[in-house]
Amino acid sequence: MNGIATMTTLLRRELWESPIAFKWTPLILGGLCIVLVLMGLAMGAQVDYQLAFTYDIVRQFSEQSLAERRAIITPALYGIVALFNAILFIIIVFYLAGSLYDDRKDRSILFWKSLPVSDTSTVLSKLLTAMILAPLLFLIGILLTQIGILMIASVYALGAGINPFSAFWQPAGLPMMWLTLAASYLVQALWLAPVYAWLLFCSSWAPRLPILVAIGIPVLAGLGQNFYTMFTGFRFPDFNIWVLTFGRIGQGVLPVSFNFNTGGQDGQAEFQALDASGVPISLELSDLWARLVSINLWIGVGVAVVLLAGAIWFRRRATDN
Repeated sequence: MNGIATMTTLLRRELWESPIAFKWTPLILGGLCIVLVLMGLAMGAQVDYQLAFTYDIVRQFSEQSLAERRAIITPALYGIVALFNAILFIIIVFYLAGSLYDDRKDRSILFWKSLPVSDTSTVLSKLLTAMILAPLLFLIGILLTQIGILMIASVYALGAGINPFSAFWQPAGLPMMWLTLAASYLVQALWLAPVYAWLLFCSSWAPRLPILVAIGIPVLAGLGQNFYTMFTGFRFPDFNIWVLTFGRIGQGVLPVSFNFNTGGQDGQAEFQALDASGVPISLELSDLWARLVSINLWIGVGVAVVLLAGAIWFRRRATDN
């Protein structure tokens, strides 16, 4: 119980130190989405006398089948998810890259080491912030934004004289969507664990600019590898560092999945498609389960454990000199 209380306090510390990134950013993003929707509707109202054309479109939409309405609403709602997740990933990258470095830079590490908190707990709290706390706060922002958008649509449905629940809320299927999103965040956290651990590892020892160190090492390593194989065999390497690194990231930032594969001299890049109902394939519960039990995910978790051990080791030695 004491360990749980300690970790909870450490997580609250991370939230307290980065309130704009984790608490205010999802709220600001949600507010911007709603404001943009309202601005678009207001501009449309300028040329649509008494909203006759708008109400006509709403009525025509309500007359479509449930599957057709779902195929329109679902991608729109997942578009909000894609925006939030892209911003979330960028925030996490910069947060983790500076999390251990900043303590060394301003010497506040001396204060934190004077507290009865182990270096292991400190490093794990930063990882859990990236894997659980930040996604949870952004998930709340997504839910509020989706509800806000549907409430705006409901106002127009009432104005058009139709039932907003059957027209918009039922095809949206928010409870199942939210359950799937929560599950996807857990799988995403495990899938990106080696990326997060790498950022923490670089943050624990980099003398300066850890974000450039974390990005530069795989970029330069991949550049050297590709130059060597191109000059010696005029082909891409079978084990490509760039594909391994950026493919991992591209397949982890849901719901937009980006795959890049090389085979011999040919390369192929593609975005994850939607299924017939407009649901991103990577967010189907069956696909999430397949990802969860895949060997690639757990190999990455194993790599993350090694990198975290390295980050903890460097953290312990940070004040030796």
